[in-house]
Amino acid sequence: VQVGGMDMGNELDFQGFFPGEITINAGDQIWFDSPMPGLHNAWFGYDGEAPALMIPDPELASPAAGEPPVLIFNPEFVFPTPNQVVDGVNPVNTGVDIFWDPDVPAIVTFSTPGTYDYLCIPHQAVMRATVIVQDAGAALPMDQAGYDALAQEQLAALQEEGMAAIAEFAQATSEVQADGTTLWTAALGAGEGQARVMSILPKELEITVGDAVKWIIQSPGEAHNVTFVG
Repeated sequence: VQVGGMDMGNELDFQGFFPGEITINAGDQIWFDSPMPGLHNAWFGYDGEAPALMIPDPELASPAAGEPPVLIFNPEFVFPTPNQVVDGVNPVNTGVDIFWDPDVPAIVTFSTPGTYDYLCIPHQAVMRATVIVQDAGAALPMDQAGYDALAQEQLAALQEEGMAAIAEFAQATSEVQADGTTLWTAALGAGEGQARVMSILPKELEITVGDAVKWIIQSPGEAHNVTFVG
């Protein structure tokens, strides 16, 4: 199963597991392969509450009243659980792909028949998938080559979705203000589904001195900002 995907040329991030559903047999294993790590993991929680993404730094004292805590990535989210066997009882976390050892594949074993939904904790609003586990020895609906082809079909569909989002925000809108200046509205990211545009749109905007630009996040859940350098 491919974990996430990217089109660097068009600055597109595909937030999903590909294919989104796979059927295997009890005792089989799935290799969760992340071709380009993007802060993804696979969490099998059996409808339980997933670990928090961030937690207060336990090595620091509690902040003073009104002061925000210093946050760190939650180790329960970052690192894999010791047991990488999905059995319907013990939660399984592959850990975050950017910390995976490149020499150790992220492989999960499925010991018990059932239907198992799973998600990526940072992108759980859109990045969810399902593993159906049949009895050992049952006939399978598709082989690995079939699932690879299905994954590519799903990625191709997201490619089209992402390109449509780029086209939608390729031009900034504008509004003349009472003082004669212009307020421009541009996009900070784009895409509300699994295809996310990781860029500011339009890529170039020519304005007049005195004008203002308002950037609106068009990709809910993404942590974007605008910084001027140089």
